[in-house]
Amino acid sequence: MVPEDPRRQGSGTRRIPGEQRVFSLILALVASPDGLNKSQLLGTVYGYSDRYSRGRADTALERQFERDKDQVRELGIRIETVDDPGDPGNNRLTRYRISKGLLQVPPEISFSARELALLRLAALSWREGSLTSESRRSAMKLEALGAGLDPQHLGIAPRLGLSEAVAPALRRAIEQESVVVFEYRTPRHETATERRVAPLRLHRAAGRWHLIAYDLEREDDRVFLLSRIGGDVRVLSRGYDPVLKDRADRTVDELLRLQRDRRVTVLVRPGTSAAARFRGRAEATGGSAGPAEHSSLPGAEGQERIEFGTLDYPLLAEEIAGFGDQLAVEEPAELRGLVTGLLLRVRDDHAQAAATGAPAVGRDAAQSSAGRGRSARRAPALRTQERVVLLLSLVPYLVEHGEVKVSRLAEVFEVDSALLRELIAFLGTAGIPGETSTYQDEDLFDIDWDAFEREDLVRLTRIIAVDDAPRFSAAEQAALLAGLHALTPLLPESELEHAASAAAKLAAAADPDGSAPTLSVTADAADPVVAGLAASVEERRRIGFVYRDLHGTATRRVVEPIALFQGDAGWYLRAYCLDRAADRTFLVDAMSDIRVLAERAEHRPAEVPALSDIVPSELPILAHARVRVGGTGSDPMRSISAFSPRAVGPVEHGELPVEIGLAHLHAAVRLVQSAPGAVVVTAPAEAVSRVREWAERVLTRYGIE
Repeated sequence: MVPEDPRRQGSGTRRIPGEQRVFSLILALVASPDGLNKSQLLGTVYGYSDRYSRGRADTALERQFERDKDQVRELGIRIETVDDPGDPGNNRLTRYRISKGLLQVPPEISFSARELALLRLAALSWREGSLTSESRRSAMKLEALGAGLDPQHLGIAPRLGLSEAVAPALRRAIEQESVVVFEYRTPRHETATERRVAPLRLHRAAGRWHLIAYDLEREDDRVFLLSRIGGDVRVLSRGYDPVLKDRADRTVDELLRLQRDRRVTVLVRPGTSAAARFRGRAEATGGSAGPAEHSSLPGAEGQERIEFGTLDYPLLAEEIAGFGDQLAVEEPAELRGLVTGLLLRVRDDHAQAAATGAPAVGRDAAQSSAGRGRSARRAPALRTQERVVLLLSLVPYLVEHGEVKVSRLAEVFEVDSALLRELIAFLGTAGIPGETSTYQDEDLFDIDWDAFEREDLVRLTRIIAVDDAPRFSAAEQAALLAGLHALTPLLPESELEHAASAAAKLAAAADPDGSAPTLSVTADAADPVVAGLAASVEERRRIGFVYRDLHGTATRRVVEPIALFQGDAGWYLRAYCLDRAADRTFLVDAMSDIRVLAERAEHRPAEVPALSDIVPSELPILAHARVRVGGTGSDPMRSISAFSPRAVGPVEHGELPVEIGLAHLHAAVRLVQSAPGAVVVTAPAEAVSRVREWAERVLTRYGIE
């Protein structure tokens, strides 16, 4: 049974969803090659016409129309304006239209299956933070192009998430070319200073996000770490000269030159995860690696000396301290002092916590707390713009695939089935005002309503105005290109050509307005361990390695890799363990002596879980800790987010009390390694002692007793 067209029912007080109004506006502008003026649009297009009265001004409705046009442009859809030849410059007679050729991906551009797979992976890398919306919209458009991929089965899930709280305001200011004001903190100054800058680009280098800017008071280029921008970013109405954006590339080049010139030398135990990590960094920054023949540090025999470049000593000190006794800083003395300072702080904090006599925590309390805040994975809620893109993407997908179950569409586009049914029901009656300026049957989309209502099947029987995959917006293109660039260190040689061709086609398929990129990425140094594991997942080969578990016990494992995930604590390998005859999750930094075996993997899981679903579900130890917040280093709550900390009180004296479920006592050491100097475990007493003993052992590498 075909439902009655809502346009003919009269809307009354019924609120028309924003995506229905915006989608109807797009259809009307595409279907009118000569364009429509504002009065024609407001008087005929669904979502406006029910509120429009000819001859009477309606400021609220006109503002809604302007906001909707802005939303359409943000989606990468260019709205062209045409002056009335009899009265040029009269805004009320200006005609609006959308060129179908600029709305959709050019027909001469065709992506291969492998290129689409890499682009899908690039979109997935932005699965959290302020670019989540762009990631979702890009994924939908890729499905419209024929990606046909479930992201949970891609086998590898890197993460670039731009999650800093200041990022949305800075991105908006860059797009609007507006001046911003913010407070900036540095390790060398106790108080923050106000900065007034022209924001030019967000750039990720050395695993951190930076603001590339022109300082208006100092009249020079500047680079700011997003993690050190405090408070709210004020976006001023004052704009800046767009020519300043031409300076961004040069500033990024200077930043990378600084990274190459600021040299660090460390002694590393061979075969450890630290050795693999920093050997790759040496290669990326023009450094070196070789045996350490002599050193002023104790225990240098059999160690490897690695020299590499870095951008920021305080942040590097946190990273090195987190690796514990796997390595020690040889030069420069400034960095060595920062690392030992963090370790001394960890030792002394936990010595004091032990002396305080924190109470032990019972098992029952821990079990009741374990897993708090976790819930089953759900499809994310979609914003208006994302729903519009979904409608635009559904059409070419259904054209290509014919009859499709709603459940399958929900899986492909990662949306809630109930919402999808609502959108499909609307799509089946969406259309354009025809020659009579009213919605007639022949001017509407149509679907097989009997199949939809009885069997939950979707099949288009009539298509109006749009039928091909929508183009990528400038923001979506920038996010995908940055994601591809960041993937480079993980890709085998055979995939690099596919990545390059995907990037070239993506540039050709994007909004052709020639705007400067709002973000860019310098790929992290190649990590041969992660790259090797990624290849094993791709080729489905067994791997063997030594694993040091949460107890600190080392065992040799042989596994069949399933997926590789990047989380806040690092990379995780999900694999079928032949020794345990069960699926297991391994922290890559705890793996050593990794060997790719000749045997092919035989075990195939029914489903590859998301990282949030593979953390331990039973955490028998409830630990209490204090987290120091508001410093100039990494965000400690984000650094320990893999442990699912739960605040149990307000911030006092810069410290936030939290409780954390731990699988084993030694996991307390892992917790502190994630944010050394910023996390103090206060209970149970056994965990406090483990952390203090760990810090004491690491300090002996520097000759400190």
